[in-house]
Amino acid sequence: MPTQNFIRMLPIAWLVTALFSCGQSQSFDDAPANLASAPSTSSPFWIRIVSDGDSALKKRPVSASELKLSSERCSLYKNSWIALQGPPIRDGQHVLVNTKSMIPGCSFSRGYVYLPHVAESSTIYKNGSDFADFYRDNYADVRTKAREFWPNSYGCAAFASTALKLAGYPVQQVLITNELETQLIDMGWRPILDMSRLQAGDIVFTDKESSNIPGTFSHVYVFDHYADTHTAVVLDNYGLLTQRNLGAGSFSRSVLAYRLMPF
Repeated sequence: MPTQNFIRMLPIAWLVTALFSCGQSQSFDDAPANLASAPSTSSPFWIRIVSDGDSALKKRPVSASELKLSSERCSLYKNSWIALQGPPIRDGQHVLVNTKSMIPGCSFSRGYVYLPHVAESSTIYKNGSDFADFYRDNYADVRTKAREFWPNSYGCAAFASTALKLAGYPVQQVLITNELETQLIDMGWRPILDMSRLQAGDIVFTDKESSNIPGTFSHVYVFDHYADTHTAVVLDNYGLLTQRNLGAGSFSRSVLAYRLMPF
């Protein structure tokens, strides 16, 4: 090839190389050594990507073709293990995750992975809406198991912990509200202080002033939906889809909630 033609082609070659390195047509085939084995025991949450297919971490649970490369989707190495900051959470046909380290070439760490592209993982938990659906659909079973554990009908913590346990969360049945709160914190559930922003499946605690056990929350329930701005429809030991005043009223005040999030 004549020297002048070769020189003229160099910018084109550089452009092709740059596009490839930015992932414009990139498909990660082989995971590098640091991603080719399972995370250490210091990372209890993880997923492993399948060995075939074009997997991606996505900002939204839509088709990857609808998202911009790097800013909205990032390619994932095939057959790679990815350590996560918190538990992977099922969201329809996707898994919501937050990676412990940034994916190469990616500008975000929290996103969605298409569920069929996950070969294996640490336990994938139900999201809040699915948990509320499970509790609602299996209320009779929850009540039976809770009463076996504690026959007193006022065992609100027994009901909530039993529902979580039957739904697959690593929770031990307990009788004291504060003991349930401790387990939620240990599992990485995040506190929610604004009672106007509750979501289905949130675990809600009421004030300690009216508790018959000093220093503990007076009640715990699972939020299902709002009846109005001041009233929640809940799942608890009082019944299926009962109503509870979110402020001061005939019931104690709802003051704190916990929600399962991937970070």
